[in-house]
Amino acid sequence: MAVVAVSGASPGLPNRWVIASATMVMNVTLGSALAWSVFRDPLMTAYGWSLLEVTLAFTLANLSYLGVPFLGGLWLGRVGPRTVGITAGLINGLGIALSSLAGDRLWVLYLTFGILGGTGRTLGYIVPVATLVKWFPDQRGLLSGLALGAYSAGALIAAPALTLLIAAAGVQVTMLVLGLTSLLLVVSASCLLENPPEGYRPAGWVPSREQLAERSGCDYTVGEALRTWQWYALWFCMFVQISAALGFYGHAAPMAQELTGVDALAAAGLVSLIALMVTVGRFGLAPLSDVVGRKTILIAQSLVSGIALLLIPFATTSWAFGAATCVVLLSFGGNNAVVPSMTADYFGPKHVGPIFGAALTSAAAAAVCGPLLFAYSREAFGSYSPAFLVMAGWMLMSLTVAAMLRPPGVKEATAGPSPAPGLAAAPSAVTPAPPSSR
Repeated sequence: MAVVAVSGASPGLPNRWVIASATMVMNVTLGSALAWSVFRDPLMTAYGWSLLEVTLAFTLANLSYLGVPFLGGLWLGRVGPRTVGITAGLINGLGIALSSLAGDRLWVLYLTFGILGGTGRTLGYIVPVATLVKWFPDQRGLLSGLALGAYSAGALIAAPALTLLIAAAGVQVTMLVLGLTSLLLVVSASCLLENPPEGYRPAGWVPSREQLAERSGCDYTVGEALRTWQWYALWFCMFVQISAALGFYGHAAPMAQELTGVDALAAAGLVSLIALMVTVGRFGLAPLSDVVGRKTILIAQSLVSGIALLLIPFATTSWAFGAATCVVLLSFGGNNAVVPSMTADYFGPKHVGPIFGAALTSAAAAAVCGPLLFAYSREAFGSYSPAFLVMAGWMLMSLTVAAMLRPPGVKEATAGPSPAPGLAAAPSAVTPAPPSSR
């Protein structure tokens, strides 16, 4: 594999920070749909739907993680981030906008917001991470954190605005506005995206000893990655954290009202607080992983999340509930941003799109287990407490798995291992290669 030692500002190459900014705009917009819980009660009131019926729309949206990111990652490798991003923006925006036509037809809500919107969001989710780990081999944690922090910031920004718009114009008009706005912003941002030349590395960057210790030094194919136990360990750690997070996202507002007695607007503010903590976790813990190591972050996340989940059922004030909830979502934010960087470290950046996309099947499993576990616990036992206990047990298992993680051994191949960008020795003289046209 050729190594191209040029900076993002070199002639012939776009500024990599412009591309990073475009991915953040894209993710802020896609992430606005995570403020779903502000739609829940208005839909139940307007059409008489049950908690489980409305929750299923959110679950269907996240079930797209079952295969869409993996297939999207494969497609991304063929056509590049621009085409995939534009397609994702069109599907997501149209799905949300068309949900405004659902009325009392629950199946239309499932088809539009759930299946179409979910497909667009999960297709778009893979694009920023797979693109940025190639442009920023020197700062994978930081850039993964910025991009995915922008995703959770979408809910932070959208929740209060959507709540006010629902009160003023109704839930259907709000869905139409959200859908059309999302379409415009995601498609526009995607037009700026492209891949760097293969083997790209910033001029003057030499990986540190700590970075070398956490990287396998090889580019694994999807099949090779799936034959390592590390891939399944990362899958499980993601599953546990996402299950807890989606459970909160799907039920945060009514859960806060029930446990602490706050009103609807204050509960919507809690949704924003949750999104803020996820954003802080992604912005803060992911860059920190570049310094202290990604394994250290994963272990700490599992430990503090497990403790917080055990304490939440006993939180009777808004401050106590908010504090414990923030710990869980802060940890989720860090986990969600660290694992993509860890995937590139362990398996190389060349095929990180489909490899990480395959790992995102954990989000599909979590989309079923998380929100529905909380809904079932509430309806079957009259309390959310059993769900919190189950989640705490899963966190203990995640802690054990994270403690066992280490980079896979150097890939053996007939022609020898293929060094990942940034780990091969830089040539004495290089000629800037043109960026990918895709």
